[in-house]
Amino acid sequence: SAIVSDVDGLKAMLANDKPEVTVTLAENMNLASTVSIPAGKNVTLDLGGNTISANAVALYANGGELVVKNGTVTSSSNAIAVRNGGTAVVDNATITSTSNSAISAADGEVIINSGKVTAQECGVSGFKNSTVTIN
Repeated sequence: SAIVSDVDGLKAMLANDKPEVTVTLAENMNLASTVSIPAGKNVTLDLGGNTISANAVALYANGGELVVKNGTVTSSSNAIAVRNGGTAVVDNATITSTSNSAISAADGEVIINSGKVTAQECGVSGFKNSTVTIN
């Protein structure tokens, strides 16, 4: 587990060779590009009450597993995209898109345990063999 205070630190933690990673944000982050979770990687992203903002897809579970908790992810695109057998879990988080689906899944799984999902178009969209579970 690590505490990160900038985007470079976050991306470095996700790029390491450990299959399971827990990262806690120390402050708000503005993403200039998408943060990807590759296949075989299980990432818990504890936002620590902070916000991740992006003008593109913020977080992309591309075959990997992403747990987002304790904060907010907001984007003018998809806040979270899930593809290629990936999984996204939302625990006590707010996921928002100002112009698209907040969470978009295609051949993926979305599990919302607690929190709030808001969007201009669809809160959660699921395509191509996707599963969405709201507990």
